[in-house]
Amino acid sequence: MTASSALRGSDPAFIGPYRIVRRLGAGGQGIVYLGTDDAGTQVAVKVLRPEIAADETTRSRFAREVAIAQRVASFCTAQFLAADLWSDPPYIVTEYVDGPSLQEEVARNGPRTGAALHRLAVGTATALTAIHEAGLVHRDFKPGNVLLGADGPRVIDFGIARALDATATVSSQVVGTPAYMAPEQIKGAEIGPAADVFAWGAVVAFAATGRSPFAADSTHAVLYRVIGGEPDIAGVPDPLRALVARCLAKEPAERPTMREVLMWLLGSADSPDRETGPRSHAVAARRRSRRTLYAAVAGAAVLALAGGAALWLTNGAGSAAKETGGGTTAGRATTVARTTSSPQVSTPSRLPRTLTGVWEGVLAQSNGTNRPMTVVIRPNARTLVSYPSLGCAGLLTVVRRDADGQFVLRETIVKGTKCTRQGRLTMRPGDGKLLLTYFPNGSGDEMAYSATATLYRKGV
Repeated sequence: MTASSALRGSDPAFIGPYRIVRRLGAGGQGIVYLGTDDAGTQVAVKVLRPEIAADETTRSRFAREVAIAQRVASFCTAQFLAADLWSDPPYIVTEYVDGPSLQEEVARNGPRTGAALHRLAVGTATALTAIHEAGLVHRDFKPGNVLLGADGPRVIDFGIARALDATATVSSQVVGTPAYMAPEQIKGAEIGPAADVFAWGAVVAFAATGRSPFAADSTHAVLYRVIGGEPDIAGVPDPLRALVARCLAKEPAERPTMREVLMWLLGSADSPDRETGPRSHAVAARRRSRRTLYAAVAGAAVLALAGGAALWLTNGAGSAAKETGGGTTAGRATTVARTTSSPQVSTPSRLPRTLTGVWEGVLAQSNGTNRPMTVVIRPNARTLVSYPSLGCAGLLTVVRRDADGQFVLRETIVKGTKCTRQGRLTMRPGDGKLLLTYFPNGSGDEMAYSATATLYRKGV
């Protein structure tokens, strides 16, 4: 244990039910400790600034933000576990990630390159996409808030920066780190998900070059460069540099969404262009590819039908883009716990016509990999599924609809050899999205594998 991590005389032995082991760090938001629960599981306990609990309004607002943060998918984030904002001192508890921050790693070993840089870009983009889909904005995404665990990068401290904003006038502090803050954040304008997109571009540039694209000799100079200067991204490799440039656009509307960034990184969007950007390319690609997408997936189904339609009518369920053998690997924190099925209320033969369309998203697998996923729902026809990066395609068949509106589907892969042939999917329609959970059929080690996905309907 280093001197900087040793407990000090003023540090508590317990915070709530958690035994405190050592300090992990300290910053503007509070002190972070390594703790253990009653079962000996290691957790990160963050003691928040006293003003967080200064009044009931602030505590209640913070509690709402934490409750939302607990719903964020945990495959690329440090999961929120508990919070007590009425304690003295107030604290929150998250999953402990044993690894250095991106800030520390780059300072120690230099910039990241090649596949390591791409994995970092994908992992952090996945995390921010999940955070945005939960209705949150990180607002303080920076190299110090990316931890490099053994299973990949994890984003931390999401869901609390907005609550801290409520106390900024009390503490006279600006919530955020200037070199990674969006122009609108510095100007005090409305802050939305686009601010995180800007920060992501700056963080990826830092990872690739070892410096912020807006580095300067003083905080004032940094703020000036963020608002009106050109970012220095000369060391970011192509084609990633063009994507980073679009993310660092001064106007929020000119930046792509995090989901568009992620889809480009996964290879399912055109290469970004400085004048048109990933967003414009994605719109154009949607219009160009709609017919070919239907044709390609439907064509695979037709070919499979000619060779063995009986396979589609078996009771086995299909697979969700799990690479052969991948499901036997106990994955990261993405493993979805099995729950008792809701009461069965109906057995429709088709999905509702209101879900008709092409749905796209990313399948986050518990073995640590992410794959693009497409589902085509057609009226009076079978529902098709494909995993473009694996060359797999197949069929989804409705098994039942539960009382809570969730559909249980079976999937049969009929094209491609890199996907498990059978599995079970649950599908829950949401506000403009489909929430999917996947388990393969079978028993034993295979059942350690699971996956989740959020799909979005493509525009016309």
